[in-house]
Amino acid sequence: MEKVIFDTNFIRNTEPKQFLGGRSDLERFTKVAELVFPDIVIEEIKNQKRKNLEKHKTSFLSNPFHWLRRLDDNETKGFDIESHLTELEENETLKYSVIKLSDYSVLEQMKEWH
Repeated sequence: MEKVIFDTNFIRNTEPKQFLGGRSDLERFTKVAELVFPDIVIEEIKNQKRKNLEKHKTSFLSNPFHWLRRLDDNETKGFDIESHLTELEENETLKYSVIKLSDYSVLEQMKEWH
């Protein structure tokens, strides 16, 4: 089976419910190829999600509905974003493999491919 390597822009997804974005395209690719992501792409996806969740947590804490509903600030502040990201990654339904780049100079060459 062919292997297709994807970059961050293709699978970008800051949404907190699923790990990978571009799902409809990825699902079509799985019918004809193996999905492959460089480890740096997986880390970028996690960083984007982490940043987005931190932003929303801060916004939620300052939202009047947070205290109007008598929600516990400490519970919101203590939400474990890292565990959530791990859970999203582990529960991803699309099958893929991760490759570790040992020579990052190939990134420049990969940029020229598209």
